[in-house]
Amino acid sequence: MEPITLSLPKRRAKLNLLRNYYGLDSDEKKADPLDIDHKSFEPDKYFNKLLSGEHLNTLIQRNNELTTEIRQLDGDMETLVYENYSKFISATDTIRKMRNNVETMETEMDQLTKIMKVQFIFELPKRLNHCLEHQSYAQAARYYARTSKLFEHYRTLSVFNSIEIECKEIIQKVTMKMRENMMKSEATGIEIAESISLLIMLKEPGFQLQREYLEIGGKFLEQFLLKTVKEMSTLPLDYSIGVDADDELPLAQTLVKSNNRLNYLNNKFLTELNRFVESFYGFFLSGGKGQNKEVKSNTYKSPTRSPKTTEGTRIFHVNLKGEERSTAEKDFVVVVNALAKDYFEVVNTLLEFPDNITSLNPSIHLHILDELYWAILSRTSLCNIAGFQERVNQIIDNWENNLAKKVFGSLESQFLDRFAIFTQSKSGEETSSQMTAQNIQFFVLDNETWFTNYLSGECLALLEECVRTDAEIIRQRGGVAQLSQRFQTSFREFWDSIILSMLEYASANIQMTKMGSVDSILSIVPLVMARILYDFAEMIISQVYQAYSSRLCLRREPQTLGIDSYSFKDRTEIAKELMKDLKEVIFLCKESSQNLLRCYVEIAGNWISEKIRLNYPGFSSLQIIHPVEEVSDICKEILSNLTTINNDVVTLFGEPADSHKNQETKSIYQESIKGDLSRGASNLSLNSLTAPSYRRNQSSSPLNWLDNQRRHNFIITHIDQTQIEKFFSERVEIYGTVDFGKYGIMIGIMKIILKTFIEIIRLQTLSRTAFEKIQIDCEFLRLNLWKFFDDERLIVNLLQELATSAYRRCIDPITLDFALIEKIINPNA
Repeated sequence: MEPITLSLPKRRAKLNLLRNYYGLDSDEKKADPLDIDHKSFEPDKYFNKLLSGEHLNTLIQRNNELTTEIRQLDGDMETLVYENYSKFISATDTIRKMRNNVETMETEMDQLTKIMKVQFIFELPKRLNHCLEHQSYAQAARYYARTSKLFEHYRTLSVFNSIEIECKEIIQKVTMKMRENMMKSEATGIEIAESISLLIMLKEPGFQLQREYLEIGGKFLEQFLLKTVKEMSTLPLDYSIGVDADDELPLAQTLVKSNNRLNYLNNKFLTELNRFVESFYGFFLSGGKGQNKEVKSNTYKSPTRSPKTTEGTRIFHVNLKGEERSTAEKDFVVVVNALAKDYFEVVNTLLEFPDNITSLNPSIHLHILDELYWAILSRTSLCNIAGFQERVNQIIDNWENNLAKKVFGSLESQFLDRFAIFTQSKSGEETSSQMTAQNIQFFVLDNETWFTNYLSGECLALLEECVRTDAEIIRQRGGVAQLSQRFQTSFREFWDSIILSMLEYASANIQMTKMGSVDSILSIVPLVMARILYDFAEMIISQVYQAYSSRLCLRREPQTLGIDSYSFKDRTEIAKELMKDLKEVIFLCKESSQNLLRCYVEIAGNWISEKIRLNYPGFSSLQIIHPVEEVSDICKEILSNLTTINNDVVTLFGEPADSHKNQETKSIYQESIKGDLSRGASNLSLNSLTAPSYRRNQSSSPLNWLDNQRRHNFIITHIDQTQIEKFFSERVEIYGTVDFGKYGIMIGIMKIILKTFIEIIRLQTLSRTAFEKIQIDCEFLRLNLWKFFDDERLIVNLLQELATSAYRRCIDPITLDFALIEKIINPNA
């Protein structure tokens, strides 16, 4: 057989195909214009050739032949047309006869069908009873559904009416049996759905059916979930996954075990839940027209198809309207939400974090989330109808947020536990001075070092493993950039949380000091917290953010094709997106540290002030007539308390930069006292014993003006001058900003103490003895307080104001001789 030439025209190609099929010669003749039987025949050339090459006789003979052939062809054509016309007439007659026969057959078939239907109706009660006896409830429902329209058509006939009544009674028994079967504990989800479909076919009330389906289906799924969860705990290690149960790799076993449980849960319960959602929506909420109608569908596969039949997919739909539909939708949402909640609670048990969060392997949880995500997406009804895709996205979001919170929360919890241990060890001591400076400094340094290393090491390493994972779920849900941003938000919230916890912890310790007696121990915890927060702001936060930026922040790299890519590379600087958070956290730490210092200063000042108010003997001295022979015990206690506080402050904040001069100043000061006493200068002013830096200021003694006014009798004038000096002096802010360091803290405490002392005296009426005691105590405080401050002028001014107030409130003020005061203060000098 010759091959077909592709270059032939379309018609010629078809002719060649026919020749090839019938085995005819497919060789074509050469194009010859003189061949009268060829399509390329040219009459003019043929005629000219005959004229030029043939004799007259030959031409006449050829003309006669052609005339004969033409007549013969005309005759053949007429014969062919006649034969075809005859055949057409015959075919028309045949078709007419067939049509008449078919019409007769249709009439006979219609009659036969009616006879069969009537016969089926008469036999229907018997058929239904047979189905009822043999528990073929589905077949009984189909029988009755087929005859419902016939009963409506022949209802006027008494015979058919009685049959219908009998059939209804049987069908009521059938529906009762179907409901009983649905209620059985061994009923499956498919059987329950099939029963509901049959009841819809029998035109049971749709609103009642949807309630029954929700109740029965919901209970079934609840019990089925409990059963599935119980079975999950007994699964073998190699269930559905080709892993040897004797595998010695703990990580591999943990991963396989978790995946086995999730796969088993999804294959069992999630499939049933998907079928329930799909069935309920198809039965009651799909929006079909009409009541109790059967709908054929190619896209929706109904679970109600009986496995014993070969019928096509059937969806019997109830068209609920108005309030009934709205109620059904609400009830459906309630049931599905409850089942979804139970399901995701089981899933969350597979995603529980260990107590030691740093022992978590994130790849296990990420794999579980990945399996969960795709399992939900593969159940289209759960996604499209019940919104499970949003639910699983929320589960994943919660896991990501909870992971970061758990990681940072573990750090915060351990950090505060260290403070609790420190506080407990502190509470067992009588005074804070018994805890050596070395122990306190070691605690602060160790806590800060541990905090930095734990946060920059274990915490960030765990989050880094999540960010740099190759899990498909991360790429499907916004990529690594979105996850990194979520961690950044949690990291920022962590600083707010830990700073707030530190403030609350310090506040609790402060409240214990407030609620305790004046003899209770002043807590050092707020001071320690203030120091740590100060160090956070100065260096630790920047170090941690540097580590965070290097390990968790994507680096943007422009490409030549104009498409930017993101990758992790070591950074030498903090990422720009972190700078705003960094500045906010540093500011917050500084502000919180300042608040703690202010609070500590206030508590310490008020704590000592309360001792003065309750224990100072001069406030009830109107009846005391014996002379003053010593410094008040309360003043000695105040000095002791201030020394203890100063030691704590120096331990945590260190001595000022010029602290090496303090010892020199102290030795000069002591030599000055000895020299003045050896000269027996009984008429020296109190100002001659001030510290060297203020010896040139002869008015700095708080009692100097009192001595002058006795000698010069300028009491009224001096009081007026003091008021004028006070008017032009700088305003002393008692509760204000506290400078970080020894001097700032100590001067803040002392301002509160002396100001409180002054205000208390203003409310008293003092005797001469009380005024003498205040003179001695003021000089005692002046001689001993200067070492706590870099600028004594403020304290000296307050002491002077204290002496002035005492002078005004005394009924008979007399200034003591300085030699007597010195003898009382230093009896052994």
